[in-house]
Amino acid sequence: MVLLLYRIAAECALWVARAGRPVWPERWRVTERLDVSAPAGSARDAGGHEGGGRNGRAANTIWLHAASLGECKGLRALVETFPDTLVRDRMVLLTCNTRAGLSELQAFAATRKTLRVRARLAPLDHPRLARRFIEAHDVGALVLYELELWPHWIDAARAAGVPVLWVSARFAARSRRRYAGGPLRRAALRRVLQGIAWTQTQTEADAAALTALGCGPCETGSDLKGLALRADDPATADDAPACGIAFVSFHADELPALLRAVAAVAARAPETPLWVFPRRADDPAACAAFASALSPHGFTLGAPDAGSRVVVDRFGAVESALRRAHAAVIGGSFADHGGHNLWEPLRAGTRMFIGPFHAAQEPLARPLAARGLLTIARNADELAAGLASIAARGCEADGDAAAAHRSACNAFLRDARANAENAARAAGRRLESVLRKHRTQQMP
Repeated sequence: MVLLLYRIAAECALWVARAGRPVWPERWRVTERLDVSAPAGSARDAGGHEGGGRNGRAANTIWLHAASLGECKGLRALVETFPDTLVRDRMVLLTCNTRAGLSELQAFAATRKTLRVRARLAPLDHPRLARRFIEAHDVGALVLYELELWPHWIDAARAAGVPVLWVSARFAARSRRRYAGGPLRRAALRRVLQGIAWTQTQTEADAAALTALGCGPCETGSDLKGLALRADDPATADDAPACGIAFVSFHADELPALLRAVAAVAARAPETPLWVFPRRADDPAACAAFASALSPHGFTLGAPDAGSRVVVDRFGAVESALRRAHAAVIGGSFADHGGHNLWEPLRAGTRMFIGPFHAAQEPLARPLAARGLLTIARNADELAAGLASIAARGCEADGDAAAAHRSACNAFLRDARANAENAARAAGRRLESVLRKHRTQQMP
């Protein structure tokens, strides 16, 4: 019943997308997501082959998909670990759902000289679009990252005999409530999971939960975003002490907590630089709303170096700001969004705060908190008090403690990267095995 309703919703969404194509905002890129064709000379001639795998020949494209920017960094790092025997005669097609993620994947594709890589936005999850996309791009395997379970893609792949793998899979309590809460949703999820040939989860708890729902071969790996981290990189390139607080990936419904924290820091240490990064930095209206709400505290729109209190209205500035900050607050966790990326502030070596709604980050948040690298604020008042205390100590006085914190962050990163590398190698071996088996089955 749930999948039938989803199918009806997909048909309605496709009709609306096509009918409204002339008026949709350009940033939504609806036309690109409706276009399932492959560029001339791409998938169909990878490895020197004519034609694709749907006519008795082995398909030549590995399609890998992730949601947005943070996941795309992990996905590109995963591709870099693939052995030459896996990708030598194949095209690698990377897709995602967001413009920021696409920019990351396109930059990666542009630097690959010995590996055929293309990047584009993912097609809409519609049965006919999925089938045509798989045919047009000669897909021989589909690899889904974290929580990107799209039922019609998986069904279309199964119908075409294309194996589906799910890597760095997350299925924490929040996901279980959303996707498997109640008998109807649980039955629908079981049906989707039947189309997956192999799953590698981030934690043993994820694997146990998915196995109980009928997921096929399911192994425990690691959070593959750890692949994108270089523990031997310096945590900061500057000799001067880090000074500033970054509020990263905040949603509009988190403004009350943000305002309370800003007011507390301003009262205790008014000279402390403050940078706010809205979750939708590409949405001028959203950024303007943040700037308006924060204007009584002296905030303006711009880049992090445009002033001491800025709402950042552009992508690509988070990493440099985190390296200059002595504290970072992770958004999506002071309203029920699951919490956002902890890896970037961890790599920057800055102190981290996260709110009570961090279920999506729980596998990483738990060990970070246990090592004293992350403070979990139970509410906005605890966040305000913690930030005010750090700001009141001053950047210069906090130097030795900050250096020790950066050292502990790097030690954690080394362990995380080692675990992620082991998981990536296992995923590459399994993908190679599945493709070899698939190629054998496709031979006349």
